[in-house]
Amino acid sequence: MKPQSPRSEIARCAAEASPAGWFTAAVLSWHPNSTLDRLRQYDPFSMLIPNWRFFAPNPARYAYHLLYRTLSTSGEQSRWRPASEITVRTRTQAVWFPRRRESKAVFDLCGQFALYVSAMGEWAP
Repeated sequence: MKPQSPRSEIARCAAEASPAGWFTAAVLSWHPNSTLDRLRQYDPFSMLIPNWRFFAPNPARYAYHLLYRTLSTSGEQSRWRPASEITVRTRTQAVWFPRRRESKAVFDLCGQFALYVSAMGEWAP
């Protein structure tokens, strides 16, 4: 076997160390302690070091169950009915859950409505 030149040895070491360095920087930047997030300053376009906190920067701490009722033309109110069903999750939904968008929409609307009502203060219907 022919000995490698110093230049090719350096290239081989760099090729091996680069993925390990990238992985280490990514894992450190995911840590909740924001001082470790300083590694992102070396990624000016925010493309090289992934930030998984993007998907849930403020995780949900509440659940909403939306109910509704109708008012007839004669002024009679119906009983309260659920607008959406809360179902138990399955293992496959960790990978594939297209109906999640519906529950996410209800969650977002309820959160915005709660902010709106709290901004209005006390009010009587």
